[in-house]
Amino acid sequence: MNAKRMLILAALAVMLFSTGCFSLFVRKGSSMAFGESGSVSVIKLVAKDPMSYENVIIGEFITDMGGKVPPRIAPELRQDIITQVGKNDKLHYHVFLAEDAPKVPSALVITGEILDYEEGNRTARATTVGGDAFMIVRYTVKDASTGETLAIINSRGFLTGGLTGGSIDDTVSTANIGIMRYLKGELKE
Repeated sequence: MNAKRMLILAALAVMLFSTGCFSLFVRKGSSMAFGESGSVSVIKLVAKDPMSYENVIIGEFITDMGGKVPPRIAPELRQDIITQVGKNDKLHYHVFLAEDAPKVPSALVITGEILDYEEGNRTARATTVGGDAFMIVRYTVKDASTGETLAIINSRGFLTGGLTGGSIDDTVSTANIGIMRYLKGELKE
């Protein structure tokens, strides 16, 4: 190796270690942002086991924030719920988008509203000087047959930094943490 290449590799190693990205870089790959996280706030929770339902219907996600939320975010939130349920061996739900749902018994209907959204600045996140990205989503869960509201959950997904700065898309799964915890039966009043 020539001296120039060694210098570049040394600088990269110092950057990875100094920003705290190295362990995630190795574990998750170079596109992973290290500050990806989420938090949950339960507003209403009826003592009815969500695991007793067989089906989940994912309804509309409202993004009425004056054009601040890119149109792709609501469909990504909906699709991410389907993906996460499909990847979890403990969840037995059949999941449908509302527009494709057959008439099914024993169904939970999930709708959402994006309450706050900030795309942040990817370059600033990559250099660890700010630019945080976040979204807050309110999920409402109803019993399809009775219309009873079973849960109202606020969930916040955020991204604070990383080697490549991540993207707002990285916050989608973390914003869905609240609804996924509900579907797993993990949320308690």
